[in-house]
Amino acid sequence: MQEQQPAFKTICAKDDVILKLRRQQPGSLRKNTFIIDFDINNTHVSLVKFCSYNIFKLMFELNREDAIQELRLTDPTNDDRAQMLLVFKRKGGDVGIKQKYMRLMLSMSTLPIPSGGINYIFEGGPCIRTGHENGGNIPELNYTAPGSEEVNDVDAVLCMSLTTEHQIRVQFMLSVPAPSQQQPSYIENSLGVIMKKILTRTKTFIECITQPSE
Repeated sequence: MQEQQPAFKTICAKDDVILKLRRQQPGSLRKNTFIIDFDINNTHVSLVKFCSYNIFKLMFELNREDAIQELRLTDPTNDDRAQMLLVFKRKGGDVGIKQKYMRLMLSMSTLPIPSGGINYIFEGGPCIRTGHENGGNIPELNYTAPGSEEVNDVDAVLCMSLTTEHQIRVQFMLSVPAPSQQQPSYIENSLGVIMKKILTRTKTFIECITQPSE
């Protein structure tokens, strides 16, 4: 009989941005999965401009003061693939929490919405690296810092559903390996909480734009 998956539980629903977690038992071969779900609405600008790899650069610029230390994104290839290094700000070093960073191979695709609109889908998985220990043969992905650790075997999906010119439904999924042993909830939830902070700030910025850019 197939093992039943735990249900998703809501961690935080402030600011109309819902963060949920499907938590596995420590030591499980299944991954802990975060889901972040929200809408972006702005009648002043066409939101299609945000449905590209530039959304990651915008997230960085809005969160570089206190959430993201560094973001490196390679130029997309002809088949809309890119590789990304994401380094989070160091938090909780005084209680032994290491700085986290991750590397992702990204691919972008589009899918029509039957009722109208387009899904812009960014799928991320582990980078394929050869050669150097850290970034492989891609210098942009090299990262070393004392007290830091890579979050390995990560899967991520960012789906931006452009339902109208002025509305986007955003769903973000992040799956990370379950810890080998029991952890305090604030540690286990930390990646989901910081991603919610990053995405909430991005939502607020886009919704506050009142004039189209040139």
